[in-house]
Amino acid sequence: MTRQSDLFDPSCPLNSVEATAKYARVSRGLAYEMARTSQWPALRAGSRLLIKTQPFLKMCGVAEADLCACAEKESS
Repeated sequence: MTRQSDLFDPSCPLNSVEATAKYARVSRGLAYEMARTSQWPALRAGSRLLIKTQPFLKMCGVAEADLCACAEKESS
């Protein structure tokens, strides 16, 4: 069973490092390194490190229009 935090959600303002790593198809360790060294937009919430979704997607070159088109395609 997949935990909710393991699924990258482009509509959510924050995503877990693990979910973002799967989305970006990189290792968990590399994802944490990218977040810790500010190569990915991240923030710390207590002991958790979270990725800021919209800045991350913008950095990756994913436009909001692309996300909307994907969501519409999945719902039909």
